[in-house]
Amino acid sequence: MEFAKLHALGNDFLVMNVAGAAYAQALASHARQICDRHCGVGADGILYYQPTIGDPESDFSALIFNADGSKAEMSGNGVRCLVAFLHESGQTRRSTVRIRTVAGIKALTLHAQDR
Repeated sequence: MEFAKLHALGNDFLVMNVAGAAYAQALASHARQICDRHCGVGADGILYYQPTIGDPESDFSALIFNADGSKAEMSGNGVRCLVAFLHESGQTRRSTVRIRTVAGIKALTLHAQDR
């Protein structure tokens, strides 16, 4: 199981590619376990993502879960972390990335920053 942990404005999130995963039905339970700060990795939430196929409106889709296993419609900080991760990991080179969430499609534009 591969995942990344990212931070944004005081929140920490896990991101995990679930493309082709057979355990999609157990995501809420998995989120509770892995986000637990005492027995898991610890995070405010997890974004399970995958590239969209045959969807001309979005590049990736994401299901967002809070640390208690409840599904979130949207997390601004979480989606920002996901897009930064997708770009840094080479999964996209687009400057604007469209993420399909339960709350609809969110288009985020990356801006250059001096390091």
